Amino acid sequence: MNSNVTFKVDTDALKSVADSVRVELNQIRNTFNDFNTTVNKTAYYWSSDAADEIRRTYAGFQERINAAAAGIEEQVIDLGAVAGIYEKAESENSQKPLTLSDDVIF
Repeated sequence: MNSNVTFKVDTDALKSVADSVRVELNQIRNTFNDFNTTVNKTAYYWSSDAADEIRRTYAGFQERINAAAAGIEEQVIDLGAVAGIYEKAESENSQKPLTLSDDVIF
């Protein structure tokens, strides 16, 4: 089996995906914030035990929604960090040949 494996990472693609996910996540957060406002406003015109239970149930989901969004945001940050690591390693590797001694015989 060949042990020489080379991976080439397109850091621009990683950054692009991270940016697009970040935009989508912000849109999702805005949508949930709007929905949350709408649910809370129902208290002005819908007063009953059922209405209170629905609002309470929805409020219980907020923690899960926020945790999911935070997890996605963490992945986006990690994806950007991975791109940075690859760029740094690529830059360092491209500079190494310039620093090799010229009195070495191969």
